[in-house]
Amino acid sequence: VEKTVEHLSRNYYILSIYRKVRKYIKQYNIYQRNKPLQYTLYKIINAKTIVFLLFRYIFANYRIPQKIILDRDKLFIKQYLRHYIKHYYNQGYQEGPNFKKRKKVYLLRQNIKTKQLSSKLNYLKLGLFKIKEKIGLVNYHLKLPESIKKIYLTFYISLLEPVPENTLDTTNIKINKISKEEYKVKEIL
Repeated sequence: VEKTVEHLSRNYYILSIYRKVRKYIKQYNIYQRNKPLQYTLYKIINAKTIVFLLFRYIFANYRIPQKIILDRDKLFIKQYLRHYIKHYYNQGYQEGPNFKKRKKVYLLRQNIKTKQLSSKLNYLKLGLFKIKEKIGLVNYHLKLPESIKKIYLTFYISLLEPVPENTLDTTNIKINKISKEEYKVKEIL
């Protein structure tokens, strides 16, 4: 409408040109064919529609948020998110192995420094160590050789791997001392 009024006003002077041009264009057939449809996306919006939109567009693209604030927050989470939270929790959860006393295990060398100059050339697992006892649900006390006695003897279950049957112990591990000699404090100045 604006461009048509601009072109006409260059050459002609017409009273209330803008209103007349607009009325003419509305009646014109091609304008009606190219005019976008005017409709509402939803006639009725209820809670189920909003929940569907949340799951379809928000959660699918941006993950489930840590906190959702609604007027019916507890009901919403209880009714609609229980299934999804259970599903995503179970994807990453695995039951850890249950090691028995005196069973041999490998110890992963994540936080242990050895005398090997390059960590790339070093073994990923140290081992074969016997389990002395289980401490709590997920910690194990290992029997380590004298060369490794400087490190803490209790390890989390994710640092241990079971040894396959009939495996021979052929390792001699030498570990760097973590700290120098320990001194007792006599007095503080």
